[in-house]
Amino acid sequence: MEAYVNAVIEEHYHTLPLSVKALGGGFYGRVFLAVLPEAPFRVVIKLYLYPGLALQEETQLNLLHSTALLPMPKVYFVRVNDSLIPYDALAMEFLEGINAGGEIRLSREDMKKLGAVMIDNLIAWHNTCNPGGFGKINAPSPEKDWLSCYRRKAGEDLKKAEILYRSGKLEKDVFSLMDRAYERIDDIFYLPVTKASLIHGDYNTWNLLLSKDLSRVSGVIDPFNCCFADAEMDLYQLDNANGRDYGLLEQYSQRVQLSENFALKNCFYELFTELMHYHDAHVDPIVPRVAEEAEALRIQLVRFGII
Repeated sequence: MEAYVNAVIEEHYHTLPLSVKALGGGFYGRVFLAVLPEAPFRVVIKLYLYPGLALQEETQLNLLHSTALLPMPKVYFVRVNDSLIPYDALAMEFLEGINAGGEIRLSREDMKKLGAVMIDNLIAWHNTCNPGGFGKINAPSPEKDWLSCYRRKAGEDLKKAEILYRSGKLEKDVFSLMDRAYERIDDIFYLPVTKASLIHGDYNTWNLLLSKDLSRVSGVIDPFNCCFADAEMDLYQLDNANGRDYGLLEQYSQRVQLSENFALKNCFYELFTELMHYHDAHVDPIVPRVAEEAEALRIQLVRFGII
């Protein structure tokens, strides 16, 4: 894919990069750092495996940047795929830092201090509300009711889980549990959500950067499905990777009153969202992880007397 990075750089900047280095990637794209002989000198190029995601991420980054307390990459340009370059491309600012989700050797106290900064930023986003209602960024007709909005989304996720099940990639008991949970969605989401909060959609430590000396949080990257939603939809990500080491969910709950059905909603959001990602990215589900997420939801459904 590096040849396509060269082509994107040459087309836009009329020069070839001095070097191209793979930075990583995930379900939906691959990320590269291109070093140029002139300003802006370093450019991150993200090549997307599926069309439409570059424009989507540009919109999300620009909105999140407007109220972020932490640095976010500035978007330089977007290039849509064609016969010359078959991948959508997003060019953006390079942020210095190391991945906060890696092996970080700090005291518990210092980890908690960094975690507090991460949570400050998340709360700032969650306090950014759309008075029009819930839904995608720039939606022409936002929904006034969260459950009406999310019921449709969860139904789509359930259909994707069924496709995985029918193709032998998802265990029957997991799909059956999801189906039963969706049938009782009114009992799960029995409390109204009154604020249409801005969510990042993938706020875990893999998408947070630390300065090289580990003294500060240096940036946030990679939103996905950023929209106006129930703020608590963001929270299952806080325990992913090494989020517990930073005390992310613990500190959020100390700052923001969680709903009484949070534990139940949290498990529902996680299982349905993760199965959506496996389907959309054409990646086989990680069976032990999905089983663990399903069991967590089952326990909460029993605890709340729903099954």
